[in-house]
Amino acid sequence: MTRRTLLGSFAAVLSVLASGCGSNSITGGSLPPGPNRLAGTAAKATAPDQPVAGAQVVVTDASGAERRATTDASGQFTIAEAAAGPAQVQVTAAGMHTLSLGVELPQAGMVTVALAMVPSDVTVDVQSLVPNPPSIQARIGDRVHVSATPMVGPMHTTSVTPSWVVEGGVGGITHSGMGMAVFQAARTGAGRIVISLGSQQAVVPIEVSP
Repeated sequence: MTRRTLLGSFAAVLSVLASGCGSNSITGGSLPPGPNRLAGTAAKATAPDQPVAGAQVVVTDASGAERRATTDASGQFTIAEAAAGPAQVQVTAAGMHTLSLGVELPQAGMVTVALAMVPSDVTVDVQSLVPNPPSIQARIGDRVHVSATPMVGPMHTTSVTPSWVVEGGVGGITHSGMGMAVFQAARTGAGRIVISLGSQQAVVPIEVSP
């Protein structure tokens, strides 16, 4: 798999953002589903141009309802119509540490992600994350390069890239290199990028205008 494959997946995610299509399964819980989507890709944290195929993605909302998806050969997945509100995303894959993230799902709209799966033989010891730019103002169609510099501790073993989550339904995101991603503005409004690595997070506010 190559960076071109990941960029193709990014285009597919933006297509889902526009069309609102997708498939998923649900178990447990009692809250009615909402017209929202969680979509994106999973890649190897030590080599973000390599998709992780066959990863199991589980979204659990506050009621305990679970929705599941499996990443395809390009590392892409979509989960549709989870209940709005805070949710936990857990991703598992062979040979990788389990990835757990908190997200805020809207009543309607898209949360897009570029997930980074850390190999099981890698130790992540991150003290903080410094994003650049610290905030984004963009117009629809703009592509904005974002980076996150980790301040690492003594147990850190190798370079890894973080996971990126775009909330607010304002656009998509894809890995573009070690510690880097590209945000593409797709809809007007306010949102944010939540960057996660190990136990640390950083937030980049977004404002998209026509």
